Amino acid sequence: MHIGDHVFISEGAVVSASSIGSFVYIGKNAIIGRRCALKDCCIIEDGAVLPPETTVASYMRYTAKGTIEGGQGNPNFVPAAMQDQMVDYTKSFYDHFLRNPQAG
Repeated sequence: MHIGDHVFISEGAVVSASSIGSFVYIGKNAIIGRRCALKDCCIIEDGAVLPPETTVASYMRYTAKGTIEGGQGNPNFVPAAMQDQMVDYTKSFYDHFLRNPQAG
């Protein structure tokens, strides 16, 4: 499995993808099937279930309803500044991370 830079995998997500590009957001409780390919700058919504071998192209959104929407330049689905937003989001998450002392 390859995971790119500035990828956020939310709580409860199950990922069996073969590759995840950079600047990708995977929502809470999403399930990514085996051998899926997530290209750069895509969004997987909370609760989405991707069937095995699904490809989500760059600047596309995979919805909880099982549809792929969007395209570069359509801010209703994936913002044009997705790269900048994911860099800010992942850096902020890292800066505010608190270690759980009870975890091994």
